[in-house]
Amino acid sequence: MPKFPDLTALTAPAAADLLAILDVSDTTQSAGGTTKNIRWDNLAPATLVTNVRYVSALFTGMGAPYYTTITLALAAASSGDLIWVYPGTYAESFTLVNGVNIHCCQGVTISGNTTYTIRDNAGAVSCSILGFGVFTNATANGNALNLSGSGTIFIRCKSIGFIAAGASQLGGGATITGSGSVTIDCEQIYTDNAGTGARKALNVGGTGTTVIYRATIEQTNAQNNNNQATITVANTSGTGLTIFDALIRNYATSSNTTVFSHVSSARVRLVNCRVQNLNDATASHGITVTTTDTLVLEGCSIITTNASSESLTASEAMNVKIYSTCVANKAKNGNVTVQVGTLVVDTNVI
Repeated sequence: MPKFPDLTALTAPAAADLLAILDVSDTTQSAGGTTKNIRWDNLAPATLVTNVRYVSALFTGMGAPYYTTITLALAAASSGDLIWVYPGTYAESFTLVNGVNIHCCQGVTISGNTTYTIRDNAGAVSCSILGFGVFTNATANGNALNLSGSGTIFIRCKSIGFIAAGASQLGGGATITGSGSVTIDCEQIYTDNAGTGARKALNVGGTGTTVIYRATIEQTNAQNNNNQATITVANTSGTGLTIFDALIRNYATSSNTTVFSHVSSARVRLVNCRVQNLNDATASHGITVTTTDTLVLEGCSIITTNASSESLTASEAMNVKIYSTCVANKAKNGNVTVQVGTLVVDTNVI
């Protein structure tokens, strides 16, 4: 049988400790058996790395580096700090701090209580938000994510979206209009509200660079947004918007909806994306191009279902390049309209 040392030598975990680790890694072999040196490593405040700040509703009264809200942790943080957010629902809105990174554990929901949930407030903010966070907003004219600054921001999360039942509670998922660099890797970017108005799941503008990976980008409410698009891109005089491996779709039932509206000198590249307009109302297009700049489609599919709609329509002088892409309208044969400009299509297009 294994032989253990005197247990009185152990350091007992204190009541205030968050976690105790039982270390049995040090093993000694002898004639009398196997001895394991066992100890508790108590993660008390005195032993924590000083640039990590912890957030949970359970930390009431504990003091730094433990906080009950992300807002309080950010107020105490400085560049180089990491904010570690434990599972829970946080009904708060906050402004990112330059150099302060945030990690959201599985089970974290941040539901904004003002017209933004997360923003950079047009500042030169560079940071990351990683983990499994769910970011939502339900405030009238709100956005779950509002970035308008000049820094470099990387976000990996589960979802970014607006959801509200009231007809006057219009809102969007993510709005990115700055001059910086924004990269988002998440499962879903969406808007889901019953009202009509200029609200998109994703709205991109400005002079910066925006890259989206692997997201389902969608309007999900059946009454959502007459004359609106799931994604609108405008005035992207910088590198513009690039989307990889995404499903982009619209479920609206009102007329004049598009999945992707590409306007006002926008630069857009879609790679391995599926664009679907499942609305059978009039003029429910797939991609609408009204711009003087460039749209590039690589390995994509664009599908619409309404007989009066186009999978791809372009109404001004523009430059559209399509490679290995399926463009189809299930209700009719004609599905591409180019009124003015140049359409370059490779031989693999169906």
